[in-house]
Amino acid sequence: MIGIIAVIVLAILAIWLLTSIVGTIWGALVAIVIWAITGWLVGKLVDKDSRGFGTFGNIALGLAGGIVGTFVLRLLNLQGLGDIWLIGSIVVGVIGGLIIVFVARLLTNGRAFN
Repeated sequence: MIGIIAVIVLAILAIWLLTSIVGTIWGALVAIVIWAITGWLVGKLVDKDSRGFGTFGNIALGLAGGIVGTFVLRLLNLQGLGDIWLIGSIVVGVIGGLIIVFVARLLTNGRAFN
């Protein structure tokens, strides 16, 4: 009887652990896709040829844009915009990405992100 209970408890723990890991992986994949979309949109908005920055460049710009966008919107007391799950995250990332590209072009006399 104790052996059956131990097996059931271990099975429940294994299922719980597996769903936690899968949930974490799923969350990371969703974040990477959102960053890629954000960087791609920024690339379409600022690039003369609309080429974008490549897959890894888009993801990096989306991630950095999300951080900068969140910081700037908090300074302006507009942080609620990021609470709209998918669209809000993309809008915040695009705003931050545009700020990054604008500042980089100012500092490099327009040579950055061309």
